[in-house]
Amino acid sequence: MQLAMSDSNQKGGLSVPLFHCLFNSNGSITHFMHDFDVELYHSLPNLYAVCISDTSSKQKKITAGFLIKTSYSHQDSDFIGALTNVVSIDTGMNNLINERSSFLPARIGISGAPPSEDEMLRAIVTQALKHGVGGSA
Repeated sequence: MQLAMSDSNQKGGLSVPLFHCLFNSNGSITHFMHDFDVELYHSLPNLYAVCISDTSSKQKKITAGFLIKTSYSHQDSDFIGALTNVVSIDTGMNNLINERSSFLPARIGISGAPPSEDEMLRAIVTQALKHGVGGSA
């Protein structure tokens, strides 16, 4: 089980990565599922689809994305730290992060069973298109 925990949050927050993907320059998407404990998944209140954008050119480009189940809310001061910790578990995503990168989180309202692989892929692609992939999805 892969977990990303933030050391700097006094509440002792917890985040579980469910899925991540890379938006390739040829328009394809390479995605990966993560193993996680279903009981832990159900114990965490917030599900987010998070796109990573590169703003180094005039047109914002979505380069990667992930789904995370977490105890954090986007209103928590250490939310960005939790997202950064999740990105650090994958070399491909971590290599995309620089001073011109931004996280674009969207809270997802899926209750019950964890989303399927297709549902996760659809959620991240929907968010990427919403944020202007520029033909990369």
